[in-house]
Amino acid sequence: GATTSASLAAFAMRGRAAAKGGASSSEYYMEQENDDQIGLLAGKVSALRGIAVQIGDHVREDNKMLDGLDDRFDSAGSLLSGTMARLGELAAPQ
Repeated sequence: GATTSASLAAFAMRGRAAAKGGASSSEYYMEQENDDQIGLLAGKVSALRGIAVQIGDHVREDNKMLDGLDDRFDSAGSLLSGTMARLGELAAPQ
């Protein structure tokens, strides 16, 4: 079939390349294994990039939340300072 013809053609081309370049079949298979490993690494790098983007998004969200908390604590601190000042006035001898 077409698959067998394509396989035979690929085999013949590898054989010619090996004969011309002096490369052995083990070198071809090592090269193929290297290509496969590069593909796997590329996939892992892509996954890590996605994770890094998600971490960055979470950090930005957390920073917004912390900024809001900081504002609320400043407001509460001002309120407490005012309350303490009024209590001080009430507790002062008349």
